[in-house]
Amino acid sequence: MERWYHKMVEPIGYLHLQMRLEGKEVVDESFIRQVETVPGEEIPLMLIAGLADGTVVAYYDEALSRALQESLAVHIAKIEFPAIDPLLAVFKKHDVQFEMGHYRT
Repeated sequence: MERWYHKMVEPIGYLHLQMRLEGKEVVDESFIRQVETVPGEEIPLMLIAGLADGTVVAYYDEALSRALQESLAVHIAKIEFPAIDPLLAVFKKHDVQFEMGHYRT
């Protein structure tokens, strides 16, 4: 059986579908918002994803300060996913407590 659905959705589309299953939605291209309560699925401070086509995308919680978002954005273009140490250093510099998780969809 041919997997026709793989041809219909671009990699970013799969990410957005997965996020929607977790109750999250993209707002204004770079922010995410919790739009539905899903047990065990809280809004992350930042969601960074390496897509199947090699693109790296990042979304931020709307609650993050503008200064922190800008500091993180500087490093996004240089990230070689999944090595995200420069991003973790930014969080530490801003004294932001965080937990990191890796997921594969």
